[in-house]
Amino acid sequence: MDTSNGWLGHKVLIAPQWIDEMSWTDSKVYLQLSRQAVKDAPPYEVSGKLDREDEIAIYKHYGRPIYRPAGVEFETAVPRL
Repeated sequence: MDTSNGWLGHKVLIAPQWIDEMSWTDSKVYLQLSRQAVKDAPPYEVSGKLDREDEIAIYKHYGRPIYRPAGVEFETAVPRL
């Protein structure tokens, strides 16, 4: 998510399950997070690689439980269709 439009901020990561609603006509996203938490979120560099430590830090920042235990790789945590 790019916060620079209204807050002169930066890009941050938001998990899709934290989105309550999206309004394409109003260009708004309604989240299950406070504005301050998003403003204070660690910046995300698009060219950077997201690793497990980064993922844990993001969940901790937002006060969300980690959705998969340590040591479980993403490919094995998500059922394949």
